[in-house]
This record gives sequence, C-alpha cells and structure tokens, in this order.
Amino acid sequence: MEENETIQEATEELNKLKDDEEMQRLALSRWIALSDYNTNMSAAKKEGKKEVAKELLKMKLSMQDIAKATGLIEEETKALQD
Repeated sequence: MEENETIQEATEELNKLKDDEEMQRLALSRWIALSDYNTNMSAAKKEGKKEVAKELLKMKLSMQDIAKATGLIEEETKALQD
C-alpha cells in the first residue's frame, strides 16, 4: 500500500509541474546546459586522443598501435601525420 501512495504523490507532483511554465523553462534550460556540457566534454576527449596520437607518431609507433592505444581509427591517425 505504501508504494501506491508514493506513486500517487509522484503523479500529483508531476501534474503540478507540467502546468508550471517556469518549471518547464528551467527544465529545458537544464537539458540544454547538460547537452552542451556533454558535447564539449566529448570534443575535448577526442582532442586529447589526437594529441596523444601525435606524440606516439613522433615516437614512430605503428598506425595500428596508435589506433589501438587511443581508440582513434587509423584514418584519423594518418590525417595527423600531415
């Protein structure tokens, strides 16, 4: 019975929030900020992998080893040589 009460309370709260335009605006702003953050983190991670690959190229490691170590595909590694 306690679980049903919790579900009922959550449903009531959700119904209140879905009619609250300010809450919807805040939720959208949060979603956009999180999306931007994740995009930026992903790009930074990729850039970091490229920097590591450049250093490994200087050390004369094979394309296959660099791709394996960094997670980059060989074509991406080859493009860094140029």
